[in-house]
Amino acid sequence: ELFAYGFWAKNYGIIGVTPEVLLHKQDDQLVTYAVAGTKPLSATNRLNLLEDTKELCEHYKVIDDLNMRLHDSVIIHPQAIQVISFGLLQHLKTPLFIQPKMPMDFIELVKKLHPTAALGVMPVSELHWLSQLVNQRERQFFGAPIIFELKPQLQIALVMIRNLQWFEDDLRIWAGIGQVQQSRFEREWDEFLNKIEQTKRIFFRLC
Repeated sequence: ELFAYGFWAKNYGIIGVTPEVLLHKQDDQLVTYAVAGTKPLSATNRLNLLEDTKELCEHYKVIDDLNMRLHDSVIIHPQAIQVISFGLLQHLKTPLFIQPKMPMDFIELVKKLHPTAALGVMPVSELHWLSQLVNQRERQFFGAPIIFELKPQLQIALVMIRNLQWFEDDLRIWAGIGQVQQSRFEREWDEFLNKIEQTKRIFFRLC
């Protein structure tokens, strides 16, 4: 369920391990994934993700947003919702098979998909509001897609989350949470801290 990625130059770089695939193409098959709705494994007092109305609401908003944005150019076929585990966290994940209504370049489709509501806002027309918030420019590559062409008929675009970024002597870890009407600060803050901790455990040996 996890994909390692990274790139670096002399004075900057990023390296991470992400559970989120924005687009996968093998031969003529295209698949995107809605990954939204999170439960820290330490939160033993919470419902199972498949029974948690807040997390399900967050998850289905991502699927609704994809359908709303892409209905003119593709047909989306959602598959069964899954619960995946990733270290300290569990996520809701739904594969969505994509059937373009016309020939479409892989990168063109990545641009249509990014950023999903799991990373940005819904509707996407409000993205300008998010980009103007304090410190948004400092996130640099966090959340951006990175594309690998593994062979002529196999391409994959990953969402760059769960990572370290460095610029000169500055090392940063970013994380985000999904907010819907049912969100509560304490619960979202706990999720945020667990995502930071998860990233630390990937790259640093912690007791």
